[in-house]
Amino acid sequence: MRKKPSVALLSATTAVLISATVAFAQTSSRVTVASPSGNTPQNHQNEPAVAIDALSPKTLVAGTNDFVDQEACPQQLAVNNGTCLDRATGVGLSGDYFSFDSGRSWIQPTYTGWTNADCPPTTLCKGHVGPIHTLPWYYENQLVSFGDPAVAVGPIPGSNGRFAWSNGQRVYYANLTTAFSTAVELSFPNPVFHG
Repeated sequence: MRKKPSVALLSATTAVLISATVAFAQTSSRVTVASPSGNTPQNHQNEPAVAIDALSPKTLVAGTNDFVDQEACPQQLAVNNGTCLDRATGVGLSGDYFSFDSGRSWIQPTYTGWTNADCPPTTLCKGHVGPIHTLPWYYENQLVSFGDPAVAVGPIPGSNGRFAWSNGQRVYYANLTTAFSTAVELSFPNPVFHG
């Protein structure tokens, strides 16, 4: 003989589901705070990675493939190629974000580098130096951050070359990289840069 679930069990299950929903609603926050919500591909992020600082658990670091520094969908590309992304602009794709309150709020730093985010979508634009919200110091080294992030917070090596938390800590961010070009489409592996 099968017994019907008791009212108490059903009530408890419902209470847990409602509590989980309320908790999620109270803790959700936008990570990619520099990205405009209505512009494609600038509002496109994917492949997130998150790291928590073991010595300061309220500190989180995240990385994504972030198109925030790309030109808003160029009409010429959309009409002729069926895409919004010109892959030969030299604009980086690796975004970084920081939270110091367990993910309740996030910052997306502004750096200087190669961008075409402020170009009008009426014509193709190869870019210029300006404010960026992806990883810095790539353009200056003739490189492009190419996404697929991996992030970690870990110890710093000491003068003996050994890693120890007593030496301090830092953020480690790994991503694909390619040679800077505004003429050749980004590709991986890159036929020019093999590092």
